[in-house]
Amino acid sequence: MINLLLREKNYYKEKNMKIGINLPPVTRQESASKWLYDFADAGYQAVEFDADMFPLITGGKLERRWLPVLKKLLSDYSFTYTMHIGYGVDLRSEDDFETHRNTLFSSIEAAAESGCVLLNLHYEKQSPSLRIEERFLESHIEAAEFAEKLGLTLAIENIEVEYADPVIDFVKKVNRKNFVLNYDTGHGFLASSYIGFDYLDSIRKSAPLLGHLHISDNTGIFEPLRITNRSVYDSLPMGYRIALGRGDIHIPPLWGKIPYEEIFKILKNYDGIVLCEFNAELYRPFLKQIRQDIESLIAGTRSQK
Repeated sequence: MINLLLREKNYYKEKNMKIGINLPPVTRQESASKWLYDFADAGYQAVEFDADMFPLITGGKLERRWLPVLKKLLSDYSFTYTMHIGYGVDLRSEDDFETHRNTLFSSIEAAAESGCVLLNLHYEKQSPSLRIEERFLESHIEAAEFAEKLGLTLAIENIEVEYADPVIDFVKKVNRKNFVLNYDTGHGFLASSYIGFDYLDSIRKSAPLLGHLHISDNTGIFEPLRITNRSVYDSLPMGYRIALGRGDIHIPPLWGKIPYEEIFKILKNYDGIVLCEFNAELYRPFLKQIRQDIESLIAGTRSQK
């Protein structure tokens, strides 16, 4: 039986701004615990992890035997936790829609019962099928209503091959207090380069609906394989992609070309988690410095008149 009194309904936006970081892929509980220790030592206040880092869901069904293990792991630290839905969950799927839908609802339960305040979802590309898009919208309205009963916020994220406008419009269509926009700055920057739109204007349009923020950096060089051959794109060594600056390389914010000072001037009133979504394994020696640099930049932009 789901505990419907897990936390007060604060819809997350009422929380004060925190600097967070994403947990890198881990295969052992001990490894995850060590990362959480390092993040606490570096001064981060929030952590996001992928649902599929742990075998929480099998065939769309929540594996409840794993929940006490995860809850114990997370409770050792006083972070604010958010969860990212497992990659590959696609509510536009025609092959096995019910399993994808069940995975979404099981992910909502897993996030709520493990103490997370927010579950992050991917919007992906729109389908040309009106029927599929209507079902996609209906499913997310139902998901938001289910999550509301658990005091959980859902955030939906823009991708690097699409305008942010459809995601903004989608949040408005769902029209639920606990369904917010997550603007991924790295995705938006690459999309603006690929499609050709005003990047900072897309930030301005997003600001009123913003309830979560992913920040990483890149060079703005779009990798065409992301569209022409996704499997090859995903198999490219990250070291190679970083060296050539190609695609969504997830280097630390302020290490690439994204204009973060201008972004945070626009987002002066944002009061949610600023989630640093970089490859922590590659930049482990700089964890504390990255957090300090982001905090200093935000403080500086907010002190300006």
